Amino acid sequence: MLPVLAPAAKVARRRIGLVLGITAGLAALVYALFFSPLLALDPAAVRVEAQAGTVDITAVENAAHSRAGVPLPRLDTGALAAEIEQIPTVWDATIHRDWPRGLLVEIQPRVPVAAVPVEGGVELFDVEGVDLGVAPEAPARFYLDPEHNRVGASWMTREDREHEILDQVVHGDALVDHVRQL
Repeated sequence: MLPVLAPAAKVARRRIGLVLGITAGLAALVYALFFSPLLALDPAAVRVEAQAGTVDITAVENAAHSRAGVPLPRLDTGALAAEIEQIPTVWDATIHRDWPRGLLVEIQPRVPVAAVPVEGGVELFDVEGVDLGVAPEAPARFYLDPEHNRVGASWMTREDREHEILDQVVHGDALVDHVRQL
């Protein structure tokens, strides 16, 4: 037969049991969230959103995949964004956790604002003078902002020629209408 405990001893034993139970539960939760593979980054769950043809998507994915297995709560998204922004054609990278095991990487590409003729095409540079590589011909438009809202220069090229002609016709018609109203 067990010895009969005084009421104070029973209360103390219950409190100790409750504290140990809560501590064990919190320890298990911390382990599950921050150290177990339960919320670990799965490379197959990494999505990259970028304008087609403007950024080396493989280089962006490789940077994200290098963190495979790191639990999302411990993943340093700022350091990953800074690493991705070292890719020459990337202006800005924003990283979002896509629970439970993925990432969404949003990329703003660098926008060429200058083209220098070189053998085999033109060398493109952005507003900070970053070399964006060689292209067969200069883009039809140079934009003043990464969102492509403000055109800095425009001319006709072989690429998208019909669209450029339509733009010129629409602009000319609008100009004629404006002059008639004066």
